[in-house]
Amino acid sequence: MSKVHVKTGDTVILLTGKYEDKYDKNGDRKTGKVAEVSPKEGKVIVEGINVITKHVKPTRMGQQGGIIKTEAPVYASKVQLVCPKCGKPIKTAQGIEVGHIFKLGTKYSDALGLKSLDETGKSKTVIMGCYGIGVTRCLAAAIEQNNDENGIIWPVSIAPYHAIVIPVNSKNEEQSEIAEKVYNDLKAKGIEVLLDDRNERAGVKFKDADLIGIPVRIVVGKKCGEGVVEYKERTAENAVEKNIDDAVNDVVEFINNNR
Repeated sequence: MSKVHVKTGDTVILLTGKYEDKYDKNGDRKTGKVAEVSPKEGKVIVEGINVITKHVKPTRMGQQGGIIKTEAPVYASKVQLVCPKCGKPIKTAQGIEVGHIFKLGTKYSDALGLKSLDETGKSKTVIMGCYGIGVTRCLAAAIEQNNDENGIIWPVSIAPYHAIVIPVNSKNEEQSEIAEKVYNDLKAKGIEVLLDDRNERAGVKFKDADLIGIPVRIVVGKKCGEGVVEYKERTAENAVEKNIDDAVNDVVEFINNNR
């Protein structure tokens, strides 16, 4: 179902379409009221706009058909709200609420005996207020703006971890040792890193890494004995084979350039 930004009764203008639907005889912007809204189709019918001529069949015995003029639907994206007071177009935008401002009144200042002098020098109880930004709201907002079908795409600056090291087969001693060495090397270089040494299939680990949005991953697989691992940034389509030292250095460079 499409989102429609107007409702029945709203006054709107047509953004694109025929000249006579956008302007009146004096060349002024033409407005009309929304007569009908179809959210499923993402369309609206506006009085006096997009008028068409059509043939009407008789609906019952003895009734004649004829030619009538009527408004045809237009896509809601083609209309813009108009202020009912000043008549000017209203620009709409989406926002995310991440904080609040509260008027506390004198509840706490009464309890604290908090007073101040007004302009006449008279002592009065202070009216208090507070404001705050919610950490969890900010995180939710960041996730809402940074995601894909596979999960979260954390910006490096707020990612809970910068990188993840995944041994394909945790039971393989060589892979596990090299994965742990890469993990320790990254930690020593100031990278916040996870080591996924769970006894799970590689595909499960990859999916989980994407789901929780770790910016970079290094996969230690069969070629680790040759000094080769896979390097992949969260937004990249494919992994790239790299020398182990190069992969570690590339992680550090990527994180430092995107903090």
